[in-house]
Amino acid sequence: MNTATTLLKREFWEHKGGFFWTPIALGGFLLLMTVIALTTGRLHGTIRVDEHALNFGDLIQHLANQPFADKAEHVQTVLMGLSMPFHIAVFFVICFYAVGCLYDERKDRSILFWRSLPVSDSKTVLAKFATALLVAPALALAASFATQFLWLLLMSMAAFGHDIPVWENVWATSAPWSLWPSLTLATAIDMLWLAPLIGWLFLVSAYAKKAPLLMAVLIPLLLAWAESMFLHSHVLFGLLRERFEGPLADIFEHRGEGSVLSASTNRALELFASNSLWAGLVFAALCLAGAIWLRRRSGEV
Repeated sequence: MNTATTLLKREFWEHKGGFFWTPIALGGFLLLMTVIALTTGRLHGTIRVDEHALNFGDLIQHLANQPFADKAEHVQTVLMGLSMPFHIAVFFVICFYAVGCLYDERKDRSILFWRSLPVSDSKTVLAKFATALLVAPALALAASFATQFLWLLLMSMAAFGHDIPVWENVWATSAPWSLWPSLTLATAIDMLWLAPLIGWLFLVSAYAKKAPLLMAVLIPLLLAWAESMFLHSHVLFGLLRERFEGPLADIFEHRGEGSVLSASTNRALELFASNSLWAGLVFAALCLAGAIWLRRRSGEV
């Protein structure tokens, strides 16, 4: 346990900029934009709603007068929208980390130092994989929750300034106590869904002599092109496209009964029960086994 914790801490401190400061900076930017929007809207801005020009105060009152279910849908949609930039950002952070972590240690020869320590290659690779699959999304999720909470505080102050009941119109409609567990579930299954992609990037990172990102992108694209040209089928392309559609892909599609919140949860549970997810986990395990094997036999680039 101490070895695993130490390896995870090492990965965090070596990549703190991407794992920690990127979601912090993103949250700060979103909150700054919110403050600017509130300030300009309060002073002189107008917003068109249902073909009517409303200033900020009129807009707040307009939303407050809607039925509770409509208010809840609007507020939860905004909160879900606030979480999307974090998921997009952490996706790119994880991809760049996964495709470079095993390659970079060979390139800068730090692998020679790490091999001198009493830590197996399997533990090292699995710790890096856990960092990509658990640590990075957990930090992004925490930053997303903090941003949503501060956004709700800003909305509370705005509602209070216009003599609008804060609890009924901000906190009861947003229901963060239900939203955050749902987003946590969706993010966890999203990471499992992306596990084969991350595993593939680890395999390429352990094998590539140069330009691992280019190799990781070109090989599946060339295989998909060859399948299309010679077999006249698009199975591989369909698998690649499907893999990028996680539980948050249709987060705003809530037709019929249910809310944005229930749509996200239902979609996550559907993916968890799908054969594609478990087949992808098997592929990810094979890629990790290959990455461990290659690291044992690799030297410096």
